[in-house]
Amino acid sequence: MKYSDYYNFLLTENIVDKQIVKVPKEAGTVPILNNHLRLYHYTDATPEELNRDGLLMSKAKGHTYGEPNFVWASLKKPNDYKRYVEFSVPID
Repeated sequence: MKYSDYYNFLLTENIVDKQIVKVPKEAGTVPILNNHLRLYHYTDATPEELNRDGLLMSKAKGHTYGEPNFVWASLKKPNDYKRYVEFSVPID
């Protein structure tokens, strides 16, 4: 599956201001492969930046907390008051 096909798979149609628009499906509801973990990552990036660039190590802020620069992620869905992305990675 090409990325553009997968990205469209993550979207659903919704009615906003009497127009049909594409919006992300509810977090945690998109099926993932059996040998994958579903992860969540806080980000300041806009949806357009994420669609264009993905998650970038150059934007990592671990050093500001005295931690290594990684793409940190959690198995637990965060609260909806912060922007986050959901992704999956293979267990192995």
